[in-house]
Amino acid sequence: MRWWLYGGDDKINAYVEDVVAPAARELGVQIRRVPVTDTADALQRVVAERRAGKTSGGAVDLIWINGENFATGKQAGLWLRGWARGLPNARRYVDQGDPAISRDSQVSVDGQESPWQRAAFVYAYDSAKLKAPPQDLDALLAYAKAHPGRVTYPGPPDFTGSAFVRQRRAGRGQSAAEPAAAGGQARPGLPGQSDRARPPPPRCQREVFSGAAASRYVLRDYGRTVPEMPAGRVAPLERRWTQEILR
Repeated sequence: MRWWLYGGDDKINAYVEDVVAPAARELGVQIRRVPVTDTADALQRVVAERRAGKTSGGAVDLIWINGENFATGKQAGLWLRGWARGLPNARRYVDQGDPAISRDSQVSVDGQESPWQRAAFVYAYDSAKLKAPPQDLDALLAYAKAHPGRVTYPGPPDFTGSAFVRQRRAGRGQSAAEPAAAGGQARPGLPGQSDRARPPPPRCQREVFSGAAASRYVLRDYGRTVPEMPAGRVAPLERRWTQEILR
């Protein structure tokens, strides 16, 4: 089975090669990892094969995909239907009623996509310099505005940076086309606080940074999820961010 997936994360590559592939071999499945720099490359390969009339025996068996690429492929009728709910572990471990599972960027999954990992945003702060770190996401935004250049994150269209910006805006119900905050502050992409924000997890869970227990850096998150931005709004947001904020 040829699994096309982003190849730029060494830890994920090692996990696939050292854990997933051996487990699959025990079940008689040979996994060949096909690394790509952009998931859209895998999508375009499937599109090209479909246009050429190939409906079986193509180069792509499985794709690590989400968001816009999943939505585009679904709209084009590229994905196998109904397979995800029949997986043994899907029946055993996956809450199909969870909106984060049943919808991808506000697009109904309809059994055409199966989750295989979950991620969360955390921020690292220097405990030697910041004795009272922000305790919620609005406070983080206020801190960034009050201390220009002291809060950093990857700029869109970097995937992580784009997701960071989208989460902030989607958490407030904002669309990609809305103008920047009053005063032209170049910080509207920082996550905001929802009305139902839960308290942060216990500090002891976040006191190891890069494997160094004695590090002065501490990781913090707010232990909550916010709704995803609809897939069709992602590209306009990234374009606006690049043109107006990062110019």
